Amino acid sequence: MTCRSSAVDVVLVRRMGDEFMQFSPQEIKLAQAVQSAAIPGSPPPIDGLEIATRSISALQLGGDFHMVFQPAKENRRSHHVGLAVGDVCGKGLPASLTATSMGHLLPCLDPLRNPLATIQAINRELEERTPAESFATLVFVDADLRAGTLDIWSAGHPPAVLWRSATGSISVAEGGNVPLGFFSDWNGSKRSWTWEVGDVLVLYSDGLIETRDGKGEMFGVKGIISVLKDRCQGSVEEIADSLIEEVHARGAVTDDLTLLVCRRTELTTAAEPGSVRVLLVDDHRIWRDGVRSLLDDTEFEVVGEAGSGREASEAVRRTQPNLVLLDIRMADGDGLEALRAIKKEFPDTKVVMLTTYEHPTYKVNALEAGASGYLLKGMPHDEMLASLRNILNGELDTDARALTSAIRAAANVARDVHADDLVAPLTCREAEILALVANGLSNHEIAAALFISEGTVKTHVEHVIGKLGVSDRLQAAVWAARHNLAPEIKLS
Repeated sequence: MTCRSSAVDVVLVRRMGDEFMQFSPQEIKLAQAVQSAAIPGSPPPIDGLEIATRSISALQLGGDFHMVFQPAKENRRSHHVGLAVGDVCGKGLPASLTATSMGHLLPCLDPLRNPLATIQAINRELEERTPAESFATLVFVDADLRAGTLDIWSAGHPPAVLWRSATGSISVAEGGNVPLGFFSDWNGSKRSWTWEVGDVLVLYSDGLIETRDGKGEMFGVKGIISVLKDRCQGSVEEIADSLIEEVHARGAVTDDLTLLVCRRTELTTAAEPGSVRVLLVDDHRIWRDGVRSLLDDTEFEVVGEAGSGREASEAVRRTQPNLVLLDIRMADGDGLEALRAIKKEFPDTKVVMLTTYEHPTYKVNALEAGASGYLLKGMPHDEMLASLRNILNGELDTDARALTSAIRAAANVARDVHADDLVAPLTCREAEILALVANGLSNHEIAAALFISEGTVKTHVEHVIGKLGVSDRLQAAVWAARHNLAPEIKLS
């Protein structure tokens, strides 16, 4: 089901001159009717999410819109929600028509299946079918309510703002790539955040932050942060009302204002069978049949198989899995080459080596090539399922103490570096947590050892991953071991 209501930064449009274009009352009335079709009323009920939306039209109606996407059951991602807010450049009927067209096009492209391809398709439509001076900004958020993650794509849109309930800190997604419609190709990058239960996400159009007071000072992102810190314990409806009240207190709103306030809550439903798409890559059909049987009636759904490393990348391209289970040695060659090819083309796809070979060099090479885990085929089935779930939740699946020892042993040259040698230096706390991660401790264990909350640990781990420029927790552990930042730690 696709619902046009609340959430996701979609398109933000700015006027090209200092003065608004003038339109007749009849055109404004028609534009309002068109825009009302693109901006729904109340958001749908979503398990694990509270949403409040506000849409206020200025006198010179523009091209704002917001949408909420829930995946169809057949694509097995029912715990994902898409949030979008958009704004098309210009005013009146032209902007409203463009915004409405985008609002109708977005759900047809199934944005939760491939957000980047969806944004690229909209960019091509704008670049090819609208006047040269027309463009739009868009922010799209893929929220995984079970894993607690946010993937944010922004095309020139004002930054998303996140209040973290565990620490009271604020994250701002600065830097939003180029707007849509300027160039034929759009290759923007995404930003990934953790999203804990209780955290509040705010998406909005520029009408919220560009309202000025009598001194000419804009409300800005600082205004959003101030309201969040003051009203963070209130409901999402109260937070949304407070933001609107603060903006109106400054003066008249001269641009359309669209606002989406979302708080993650506890899920009340268990994981549905088949909610994780899995690709099996192994040259033994009997093994693939066995794994498929093991995953029956779990949240893992086998969506494809490949019998060789050469077939792996094409199979990933065709089936778009969340997880690839890959053998390290196959008849046609090295599974490591298939791993490198997959990670190069699909860096966000998790790949787990599932093999009979326990040789430490294989393990080290696989993890350094980007594998998210290394499991043995002979392990008990319940342990294998638990390890796969841990990997999907960003935890280490293996004995990290043995891993770091193997990495040091395999390294020909050990380079002694320290946290303050990095371009983006780790804080003392981040370096401490990195060492614990590399020693195999879970977030829960780290929180207990350091007497801090588990949410605070997750935030620190997220910062460490960003500063090291690695893809996940496991790669951070590998990096730490390679650079002598993972001494063996004994906890009493």
